[in-house]
This record gives sequence, C-alpha cells and structure tokens, in this order.
Amino acid sequence: MFWNKKKENILIATSIELLSVKAELATLKLDRQLEEKEIKHLIRMREEQLHLEKEKAISDIRKEHTLKLSIISEEHNNETKERLEQVIKDTKEMYGQILGRLPNIEVAMKKDI
Repeated sequence: MFWNKKKENILIATSIELLSVKAELATLKLDRQLEEKEIKHLIRMREEQLHLEKEKAISDIRKEHTLKLSIISEEHNNETKERLEQVIKDTKEMYGQILGRLPNIEVAMKKDI
C-alpha cells in the first residue's frame, strides 16, 4: 500500500509536470507565431519603405531632367531668336542696298513725260 501510494504520488507529480510542460510548449508555440507575424509585418513595412524611397528617387531624377531639358530648350529658343533677328536685320540691310542701287523709276518716268 505504501508503495502504491508512492507510485500514485509519482504519477500525479509526473502528470502535473507533463501538463505544465505542455502548457509551456503551447505558450512557446504561440509566442513563436506572434514573433513570426511581427517579423513578416516588419519585412513588409521595410519593403514598402524601400519602394517609396525608390519612387521618390525616380521622381527626383525626373524633376532634375525636366529642369535641365527646360533650360536647354530655353537656351535653344534664345539662340534661334537671336539668329532670326540677325537674319531679319541682314535681310533689311541687303534689301536697302539693292533698292539703293536701282535707279529711281518714278523720277525717270516724270522726266520723260
């Protein structure tokens, strides 16, 4: 009887210990799942952050190129305008020289009449 009581106590202690180990295992599994979810969330957040940084860099590069293009376009327009003004000036000067070489037809016609 005494031995049976001792075995019974050992069985109860072992059962209690087994239950506590199972509870601890369940807690550890739950903690692991929560940590995995947290890690996945952090990874997703970092990926989104990197994506936003990449988009911002692309946007900055586009702005820079647009600015450079507008500067180049403005310089080209100014050069074209200067050339056009010079051609107009040269054409007026050339036209004046040509008219200066021609005889005055009206004067000659009045003298003949």
